[in-house]
Amino acid sequence: MVFGDIGPSGNEESFLYSLQEGTVIANKAKQDLYDVYKEQVIALTEVGVDAILIETMSYLQEAILATKAAAGNTNIPVFCTMSFRTPPDSRPDDFRTLWGDTLSDVVNGLVEAGATGIGANCGEVVEAMPLLAQQMRNMTNLPLVFQVNAGRAELDAQTNQTVHPLGPAEFGRIISEIAAAGASVVGGCCGTTPDHIEAARRCLNC
Repeated sequence: MVFGDIGPSGNEESFLYSLQEGTVIANKAKQDLYDVYKEQVIALTEVGVDAILIETMSYLQEAILATKAAAGNTNIPVFCTMSFRTPPDSRPDDFRTLWGDTLSDVVNGLVEAGATGIGANCGEVVEAMPLLAQQMRNMTNLPLVFQVNAGRAELDAQTNQTVHPLGPAEFGRIISEIAAAGASVVGGCCGTTPDHIEAARRCLNC
């Protein structure tokens, strides 16, 4: 299957301020953003993708708009995945997006927006992804999509290159735990290589 991939606008802060400015400005900001996503969805649908994947969303209101634009302008499946922060040690199960949206708000908001499936990708959460998948599974029966990055990016001081510390074996373990927690679609995000995907495949086939 080929998924048509759509990411965030990169303008979440401006959008957030627009929502706080008043009804007229907020409505225009919403409509403008909706139209941007609608244009992408229609273009991707016309070239024959099998599904739409809205991913790496950090602000729920934008994710909802993108999902509504997709669900309202195509008949193919629409998946939306959010990026989450690692919960604090004092609240290890309190998963929130980078803008502070709670997991329950995310699930309810995306389901109401018409998503075919929901999930998580990238972000700070790596080792805690299985717990996040389990919590999300407890809140919905929709298909869950989880794409794990190969650890948080780090700068190698000697080579001055960006590296990802999570190796294929650990990646495969995490993927298998996410699948066991109820995820329907699993895969790799930032920093993953063919070796990571191969390791995940082996673990899933064990």
